[in-house]
Amino acid sequence: MNRLRRKLYGWVFLVLAGVGAYVLWPTEEQRIERSLHGLARALEEKKVNDVISFLSFNYSDNHGASYLLVKKQLERSLPEYSDIRVELEPASIVVSQTTAQVRTGIRVSAVHGFDMGYFVGDFDHPAPVALVMEKHPPGKWLVLKAVYEFQ
Repeated sequence: MNRLRRKLYGWVFLVLAGVGAYVLWPTEEQRIERSLHGLARALEEKKVNDVISFLSFNYSDNHGASYLLVKKQLERSLPEYSDIRVELEPASIVVSQTTAQVRTGIRVSAVHGFDMGYFVGDFDHPAPVALVMEKHPPGKWLVLKAVYEFQ
């Protein structure tokens, strides 16, 4: 009886460990979603260094911006805005080894002086964004390339 009880406890432990690993160990897609939401939160809080920490040093976009140019532009322009709100649409994510293709929609609203409104996207239509992200140790995903058309 004692032997049977030990076997039963062993199986229960294995099942609970498997369920715990599944629940507590995030997938790459979940890590990417966390990175995107962390980037949005840092932008809302106007923390330039935190925003930049989500960009790869090799960052580029379809408008010719680089890592350093984005940093300088954020340092110059973010203090002029208040009440920044970033809304991300659910993302379509395709992961391969160390890169991921991400497609999402984004809306950014803010107050600039006495003007308030959407600076990216609008109420009915988020601005489409395509990202290439790369995986860095220890499992952090950074934006390597962005393709977007903002007004």
